[in-house]
Amino acid sequence: MIEDDVLRGALALLGFNVGTERESRAVAVLRAILNIQGEPPVPSPFADIYESVLKEIPDGKLSKAWVHRVLKSLIETKLVRVEGQSTHRKRYVADVNAIMTGLEQLKTSRIGEIDKQMSTLQTNLDDIIKLDCGILAQQLVTALTGKRQTPTTRIVRGVEELDTVLKYNITSVAKKGDVIRATVLWITPLLKGGEDRMMKFIDAAKNGAEVRYLVTIDILGAQEMVNRDMDSKKMKGIVQGIYKMREAGLKFDVRVFPGMRTYSQVSLNNQSTALVLTENPLTATWFTREFNPDLIDNAVVSFDNHWESAKSLFELTKEDFAAMGAGGGPLAKMLLGE
Repeated sequence: MIEDDVLRGALALLGFNVGTERESRAVAVLRAILNIQGEPPVPSPFADIYESVLKEIPDGKLSKAWVHRVLKSLIETKLVRVEGQSTHRKRYVADVNAIMTGLEQLKTSRIGEIDKQMSTLQTNLDDIIKLDCGILAQQLVTALTGKRQTPTTRIVRGVEELDTVLKYNITSVAKKGDVIRATVLWITPLLKGGEDRMMKFIDAAKNGAEVRYLVTIDILGAQEMVNRDMDSKKMKGIVQGIYKMREAGLKFDVRVFPGMRTYSQVSLNNQSTALVLTENPLTATWFTREFNPDLIDNAVVSFDNHWESAKSLFELTKEDFAAMGAGGGPLAKMLLGE
């Protein structure tokens, strides 16, 4: 038995678990071969190895067939080298070189196994992240009862989950005549992935919805954060696309709100609202009119008041950007075509 815990742990990482009874006997066979070999090692016949094994495990009552099976496994893992492979009088060698070769093979095999496991885990993780528990809950209730129930409220944690809620409850269900009101006054957690999020709103506008997107004036001057968290090339393409949409008569506008920050929210008509509660970590609540009609009405009225006092990004001049302290900012240059 190997007493060194560090060594046993390292071997266990390679899949050679010497702490188990089965592997301990395999180690005993390996030790028996090492003990009968001289310096330099001389290949030994099976008979000598068997006698040495019986000395290692005197009370084991081990058959020759059992020792053959263990020896075969050691050969397959290359911890033992066999000579005279094509003859009936095989001889076996176990030395530091053979054992190193075997451990290298175990290492390569374990790396391959772990890489495969990691790939599977990453796929599972990606699939889990995409799941919307609200949709799953509806499907489960329907499957169990045959009846359809719709959630009226839920807590949302993290930007990814917020994006999922917005997609399935607002942007993807919006149709012609609907109005999406989006207020982004706290920008820090929402910059990363902002291009993809904006595309969902653009798709809603292409489906006929009117999108009103209200942003804080701070975003115009947040050059360092924008450069760090956003793909400027992709964002430039989105801005150019919005210009073309507006020219085609689609209703998509982004306005700059110069007043005091209140809260960030996204609403679909006066039917449902996602309200950001905390910025870091990002926590939000999504609820329907059935859950709290007064809160939705107040959010819509507040938004519309701010919207009327805001200026469209697409109509700002160079002087407007300068007056807002964002004349040299990345968004200003993008919108002005500089």
